[in-house]
This record gives sequence, C-alpha cells and structure tokens, in this order.
Amino acid sequence: RKMCIRPRLGGGGGHGVRFSPERPPTPGPVASLWGVQSAAPSGLFPSRPRRPTFREPHPVRVPAVAAGAVLTLAWQVLVALFATSMRGLVLLMVMAVVVASVVAGLLLRLGDRGAAVGVAMAAALGGSVTAGIVAVRWLTLGWPL
Repeated sequence: RKMCIRPRLGGGGGHGVRFSPERPPTPGPVASLWGVQSAAPSGLFPSRPRRPTFREPHPVRVPAVAAGAVLTLAWQVLVALFATSMRGLVLLMVMAVVVASVVAGLLLRLGDRGAAVGVAMAAALGGSVTAGIVAVRWLTLGWPL
C-alpha cells in the first residue's frame, strides 16, 4: 500500500502532517509535444467540438470488385468467340466494351459501386487487349482492317 502525505486540516498537536492510506488524486492524461509535458484540458474553458467523422455509406469491397471483373471478362471472351475475322473481332469487342461501360455506369449510379469498379477495370483491360492484338497484327502483317 502506498502512503500519501496530506496536510492536516484541523488543529491539535503533532507535526501538522498526517499519513493517509488513500491514493492521491490521479492527474488527467498527459500529452507530450516535442518532449514538453502538458496535462489534458480541465474543462474550465470550453473547447471546440471535434470534427465529424464521415463514413462511406456503401464502401467498395474486394469481393464485389472481383465479381464484376470476372463476369465482365467472361462476357468479353464469350463475345470474342463469335468473331470470324479480325474486323469482326474489333467490332464485337468495341460493342462489348461499350455495353460493359454502360453497365458500369448504371451500377455506379443505381447499384453496387464495387462491382462497377470491377466492370470498368475489366472493360478497359478487354479494350486494351483488343487494341494490342490489332497493333501486333498491323506491325507483322499490315493493316488488319
């Protein structure tokens, strides 16, 4: 047990100090700023209210992004399988990317934004791969369209 020294309030004999077995009052939390200790505000002066914490009402989750990306890539592969020539592949893939972009916009506005991100990423990837195929074909065999 820790002993606390407190001055005696009443009169009487003795040395004016009594030993109390109770704990001394603990100060508030102490903050350190560049090594200088400062106590927490006492509440005597009103402080400014804390800034509000804004949270996203519908946060983007990884499974929704992955599902949107996988389904869009599957859509683009299925559309590309219908192509019989390079010109047909480019036209079908442009159509697939436009449809996927419209779906991403609708999902963004009305549905799950995580899925919209996945759809948009996969649509951009599909369009880029198609442009890459056209560029390689153009460099090796001449203008493909």
